[in-house]
Parts: sequence; structure tokens; C-alpha cells
Amino acid sequence: MQGMILAAGYGTRLKPITDSIPKALVPLTGKPIIEHIIRKFIYYGIKDILINTHYFSDQIEKFVSASDFRADIKIINEKVILGTGGGVFNMLREITDEDFIIYNTDVICDIDLEKLMLFHKQNEAAATLVMQDRDTFNQVIIDSNGSFCGLNLLKKGLRNIVKEPVEPSSLLAFCGIHAVNKKKIEGYGQDRTEYSIIDVYLNAVLSGVRIISYQPQLNWYDIGTVEKLKEAENYLRSNPFPQLKICPECGSEFRCQMTGNCSCSKLVLSPEILEFIRNNYEDCLCNDCLKKICEKFGA
Repeated sequence: MQGMILAAGYGTRLKPITDSIPKALVPLTGKPIIEHIIRKFIYYGIKDILINTHYFSDQIEKFVSASDFRADIKIINEKVILGTGGGVFNMLREITDEDFIIYNTDVICDIDLEKLMLFHKQNEAAATLVMQDRDTFNQVIIDSNGSFCGLNLLKKGLRNIVKEPVEPSSLLAFCGIHAVNKKKIEGYGQDRTEYSIIDVYLNAVLSGVRIISYQPQLNWYDIGTVEKLKEAENYLRSNPFPQLKICPECGSEFRCQMTGNCSCSKLVLSPEILEFIRNNYEDCLCNDCLKKICEKFGA
């Protein structure tokens, strides 16, 4: 599965921290923000990752090249900053999957990306935007069918409706995370250099394309200010993102069977097998190695 991480921004609200480093590399619980997102991607099987950069691009490139991520990560440097829409469309040529994930680098969230992608595919949408009911200056108009219908811009006092909403409608906040279908959206790039992905979605909906919302229960933090960074830090220290484990038998990465949240969760392990694993290994084994042990026990 493929994913994009948008990391080209200047991080102006995080100054003076971002005077010398890009926002993506701002430390959060001892790791750069972008490392949390990359490891989240890998945990959910997104191992073909594109990252757009501009501000201090060389620092992000050095960080990625020096890291041990078990993923194919490609940096796309923008000589001129392109905005979220321009950045996505500049990287779109690298996308070979039908559907992919986009994630803002300044967002910390406990969303299950597998469930997001499943919801997106089941609804056959051009794009599925993760939404939350919270205060924001730029509200998204979502109708009773879950369709994206326009924007309510409180600061500008503007209401831009591109699709008549089926009432009752809601005013929600976009979380900077979305699942996108390449074929359904690729015709809506714009001619100007810098533009927003939301402008792309507005034009697509105006042309009859279906864009929908996904509203799970979320813990969500926008790391746009020093205060928000501290909030996200406190949250992550108490609620760390799940991490893949390394199989002690074969060295592959996997989601742990013992937690009941992994690719091998359908395996039923007898008490004898569980005792054997605990006596012979410091940690759980991957699906393939577990199957081999089950075969030895005749399970």
C-alpha cells in the first residue's frame, strides 16, 4: 500500500523551534514528528511512502537515509512550495496503487488507517476525508449522507457550497488525513503553482465527483504551535502508537499475536503452544513462524 506524507511547510507557528529545523523533524517524545507517522504507516502496511519537502529539505533527506525504516521511502523536493494540492499532484505520478493515504506531517492521531481505507473502498469515493466535530475557523459542510458539500470559512465570513447538502448538514473539522482514489481525482489538478487540496476537492464535487467524510472516535492533535506540541507530547507518552515487532525467529516485522491485533489474529493458540513460546522466546513470533510451531504440535 502507498501513502504520502506532506512535509513541505515552513512551520511558522512553531518558531523559534523551526528557525533551524523543518517542522517534520521537531522532536516529539524524543523522536522527530515524521518518524511517528512513518512508523504508523509501516504498522498499517503502508511501505511505499512519498514525502514532499521544501523547507530544510536536505535535513529530512539525511534523516530518512540514516534511519532503519523497513520501507521504500522517496523524497520529492519542491523547488518552489506547491501547497497541499500542488504537492499531492506533483507526487501523483509516483502512485501506482488505485487508492492511497495522505497524511499531514503536523498531525498526531490514533486513527486506524486500515479501517479508513476499508471505509473508503466500500463507499467507492474519489476521496474520503477524516473529520471531527471540534472548533475550527475553516469548517467543512457535510450533509446527512456524509458527502462533502462545501466550506464555511468563519474568519472570512464566507460560505462556499458546491453541492446542495441533504439536510440536516453538519459543520466539521478536517483532520489532515485522507484516503484518495487516483483515477477519480487525477483530472482535477490546477494550473497555478501553489494551491490547496481542499480547492481540488471543491472543484471535483462541483463536477459531480463524490467526496465523503469518515468520522471515527479520535484523539487528534494538530502540532501547529508550541502549546499543541506539548499537548501531543503528553498524549503520546501515555498512549504510544502501536509498533511492529521483530520476529526473534526469522527477523521479519509483524503485528504481535499476543496483543490480538495482528495479521495472525485468526490463529487459535493452545495453552501448550503459548507456554512453549514463552519458555523459548523473549517475544512473540510472526505468523509464518507461529504456523510452523502449530504444525509441530499437530495443531
